[in-house]
Amino acid sequence: MKNVSSIKLIDNIILFFTVVFLASLTNSIFVNQLGYYGALIFIVIKSSILKENAFKKNGLEIFFILFISAEILSTIFSENLPQSFNNLLKRVLLLPVVYIIIASADSKEKTKLFFKIYISFAVISAAIYLFNSYQYFITGLFSITGSGPSVFQYPITTSELLSFTVIFLFAFLINEKGSYKNKIIILLGFIISAAALAATYKRTGWLGVAAGIVFILLIRKKYLYLVPVVLALVYLVFSAKNGSSVYIYNYDSNIYSESSSFDTEGRASDILPDNGGKYYLSDYENGLITFSGNKIINKLELPEPIVKLLKWNDSLYCAALIDTRFILLNKNINGQFETDAELLSPGYTRDYKIRNNYLYVLDSDSGLTVFDADKKGTRFPQINNNVLLEIDSLRMVLVTTDRKLKIYKLNNYLPAEIIDSPPIEGNLNFIKLFNNELLFSDKSGIKKYDFSSQKTLDIKYAGDEKIYNLYQEEQKLFAVTANGTIYDIDKHIIDSLKIISKIEAGFIPQSISYEGNNLFLTKVKRSRLASIFDPYLPSNTVRISLWTAGWEIFKDNPIFGVGDIDLAGLYIKYKSKYDKEIQGHLHNNYVHLLATLGAFGFIIVALLLLKIFIENIKIFNSLKNIPFASSFSLGAIGCFVSFLVAGLTEWNFGDHEIITMIWFITGLNFAFYFQYKEKHKA
Repeated sequence: MKNVSSIKLIDNIILFFTVVFLASLTNSIFVNQLGYYGALIFIVIKSSILKENAFKKNGLEIFFILFISAEILSTIFSENLPQSFNNLLKRVLLLPVVYIIIASADSKEKTKLFFKIYISFAVISAAIYLFNSYQYFITGLFSITGSGPSVFQYPITTSELLSFTVIFLFAFLINEKGSYKNKIIILLGFIISAAALAATYKRTGWLGVAAGIVFILLIRKKYLYLVPVVLALVYLVFSAKNGSSVYIYNYDSNIYSESSSFDTEGRASDILPDNGGKYYLSDYENGLITFSGNKIINKLELPEPIVKLLKWNDSLYCAALIDTRFILLNKNINGQFETDAELLSPGYTRDYKIRNNYLYVLDSDSGLTVFDADKKGTRFPQINNNVLLEIDSLRMVLVTTDRKLKIYKLNNYLPAEIIDSPPIEGNLNFIKLFNNELLFSDKSGIKKYDFSSQKTLDIKYAGDEKIYNLYQEEQKLFAVTANGTIYDIDKHIIDSLKIISKIEAGFIPQSISYEGNNLFLTKVKRSRLASIFDPYLPSNTVRISLWTAGWEIFKDNPIFGVGDIDLAGLYIKYKSKYDKEIQGHLHNNYVHLLATLGAFGFIIVALLLLKIFIENIKIFNSLKNIPFASSFSLGAIGCFVSFLVAGLTEWNFGDHEIITMIWFITGLNFAFYFQYKEKHKA
């Protein structure tokens, strides 16, 4: 009797930890792992008491063993054995998720309950994410950050987790024959989750969910649904409008009125006015264009898309390219640009300014490089881990990677010692040196730092909307809100930002310039879906660079790879000199596996994934006439396809949250199958 009561208590503890695991799959990796390891420990204790194995075989064992063998072999031959061994343990310790779910779901009722707990908390998590995304939307942060908020995880991980929720609910919608009440509840959950997925603003999750849904329709032979779904996807991608425009406003009697506007062929990333009515448009992939009025008088092709044109002096200019190199341009007597030298800093460039007849280039990983007009660079590697730069003739202000302020004194226009680090509240939104004053904004509002007293003062602001950035043009200061309102601010700032004039642009300008009573704004609109095929999008070019380097790493280590390690150090050796963004993984499951585990490990993982896919198909065919179980199994197939497709642009096999979800789905699918087999035998 004592043994029976002990086993009952252990069963309840296992159930508790399993519920914790299920409820936190989409919202907390820490809580999730507590639930997982808690359930694992007590299942092992129960097995030892009963002297029986609680873990059922499912046919994946040989593939798991081979995968572990591949990890061990790559670790043995790795140049970083400790790190590879550490990652090996992480991969291996998650494999029992499959078996824990099977062992815990020991009845048909529990199996259904487990899915209901997971999907309920997944929808709740989606609703919470959607609420925070709404706050992002109304404050205009989507257009600023180009991403959804980070509520539970990074947005890209959130997008993939949400894609699984959407796919499961879609499978139940088209496969389950239930009451209208249940259909409405499922539909509501589907709409909430799909809206939250859209709000992540991440293409990986979108592509994954599209692939999963299309495959579900193919499996169910819902061809009438499939055609409009495919056509809708094609329409969304190819009908999405991109745009690039220049707007010119004339300033007179404290009023700005639009005098002209026109569209550009490229992307109007920046505009630089010059004397005599000329201005230079950095039109990204369309090159550097010289305008007189609205007429093009010259166009200069550059090696890569141009982001910004900086004026060094009357005859020397500097073109900043998308790959963070700088091309010096000499202006000849005819006013046309001729290319000169190329300047390049060693690291990942985050900001740059031309001041004091120097080009200051700030790399977050390798410090500051200061170039003079003779193209000589002086390195300050100790000034690293910074992302924003402001500079005048006396001092340099930096924002660190953890969003803190540092103020440096300048000696001969070069940085010397740190003279202060003013306290801030929350994240910095912007910094601006203007009229020998430092303006910045944190969560408590706009501040002014007084250099003489080394005190921070609050600045009043009478505008209706929150300022997200300040632009200094000549002796004018422009404040831009996230909703596209532009304020011309009085340059004499004492204790408040006094608004001289207001412009309702209706968009966040890509750039702002001012010269001769003319205000120049550029607007760039790019479709997030269409950007999948954009060869000039930085995230796309970074991925291509990573994949190219990964292939080279594999060719040099073809059998067992370099080990399951962070690849940042190796990537530096294999990348081109223009590839600046260093990452520890290759944003592609298949290239990353080739590089880390070699051909041996890649083939084994490919066989493991193929085996899981085949088993999912077999399970669905066995359960397709069983209510609820067939809908889950159908969703499991869609989720696995989504995982495989998303893995083309992400290292989701190595993402703790994503692979935990895959092992959970696989285990619960087997649990449904085993319950069906038991019932069929009976």
